[in-house]
This record gives sequence, structure tokens and C-alpha cells, in this order.
Amino acid sequence: MEKRGFTLLEVLVALLILVLSFSVLLGLITQSLKTSRSAQNFLQRFLCLDNSYKEGKLDRLSVRSIKLEKYGLSITVYSCGALRFYEVER
Repeated sequence: MEKRGFTLLEVLVALLILVLSFSVLLGLITQSLKTSRSAQNFLQRFLCLDNSYKEGKLDRLSVRSIKLEKYGLSITVYSCGALRFYEVER
């Protein structure tokens, strides 16, 4: 007698692999969207600050440097009112 088709165990293993693949893919897409939003927000703040600086509208632009020697980082904070831009260097 010839058997055709898959056993229940084979189907369950295939479904498990499929579900795990989709969950990993969904996690990657979610992280990608968060990173994209963060980059978009960063770019908007930078362009706003840059345009204001070029137009001479920044009367009270303050620049502050912070060195985190323990971590080997240097942070420069450009701010004018509520608008802030952070530049991090190694």
C-alpha cells in the first residue's frame, strides 16, 4: 500500500518553522520602523535648526560640549529655546 501526503508531525513542524520565521521578520520590520522614525525626527530637527541659523533667527543659540571619557564619547548640544540638536562623536 502506497502512502501519500504528510504526517501530522511533519505538518506541525512546518507550521512551527513558518511561525518562527514570521515572528523574526515582524521583529525586524518593527525595529526598522522605529529606526526610520528616529532618523526622520533627527533630520527634521537638524534642518529646522540649520535653516533658523542660516536665516539669522537664532539670537540665543547655545552650544555646550560634554565629554564622557569613561565611554570615549563627546556630545555637543546645540539649543535654542525648546529646539535641541545633539551631535555624538567617538
